[in-house]
Amino acid sequence: MKKIIAILIGIILVVAGCKETIIQYGVPKEQINDALHGDIVGKIIQKNSGSVIIVGQVSPIDSVMVNPIDGSFALRGLQIGNYDLTIRADNYRLYLRNNVFVQGGGVTYVGEVDLSTVPELISST
Repeated sequence: MKKIIAILIGIILVVAGCKETIIQYGVPKEQINDALHGDIVGKIIQKNSGSVIIVGQVSPIDSVMVNPIDGSFALRGLQIGNYDLTIRADNYRLYLRNNVFVQGGGVTYVGEVDLSTVPELISST
């Protein structure tokens, strides 16, 4: 019903010559991707790892913490281009994924990431 009302308002504004942008219902303006921005989303299997997800090109651009409830993460509003994704967590190996492409207006899903543990040191042979 809300979509129908939004569409009708949009038609009325177009017919009336109004050029105001209509924001999608219930979505904050800063989370709407335009043709020049996109998102990287994914999920870490070890949801309680306290992982930090870092995205960068030559240097880090943005970072987020993993959601401890479901292991998900989202890096929003990135400019079009290729990014390097790094995941850091205590007691886990560093996870690197190069050339993650972000398209304008899209969401790039990197899948479920299974972090591997750091092997314990050998004390004797």
